[in-house]
Amino acid sequence: MIAAARTCAVNAHFGIPPRYRGNDTLFWALSDRAPECVGGVLHHLDAGIDTGAIVAECYPALTPRDRWLCSEVGPVLRRMGVIFAGLDVIGDYLTEINVTSPTGIRELEAAHELDIAGQLIDAVLVRRLRG
Repeated sequence: MIAAARTCAVNAHFGIPPRYRGNDTLFWALSDRAPECVGGVLHHLDAGIDTGAIVAECYPALTPRDRWLCSEVGPVLRRMGVIFAGLDVIGDYLTEINVTSPTGIRELEAAHELDIAGQLIDAVLVRRLRG
């Protein structure tokens, strides 16, 4: 594919390299409590995996209130064994915690032909098998 490109080839990648490359980067950044690595990049393709020169980075617009809510709710959910959840926030208020089917991944999957739920399960299984 790279050789077929006339000028250059770029990739839109979820996750911030070099710490997170390949699949499941958003999940692992969140699981590792590395919010600074939640985002995406547009980078040139090269022979490596997500190693090409970065053209642009983007990060979600999280407010201090969003971060505070996550810092309060996250530890409680982790103690309960929840490893992936969606928080619904309206204004400054947490209105719902989705632990069975976070809507955001369904919307992303439908709009972009992704399998986030499948990747999440695969990643959890791999991590559990590694110990």
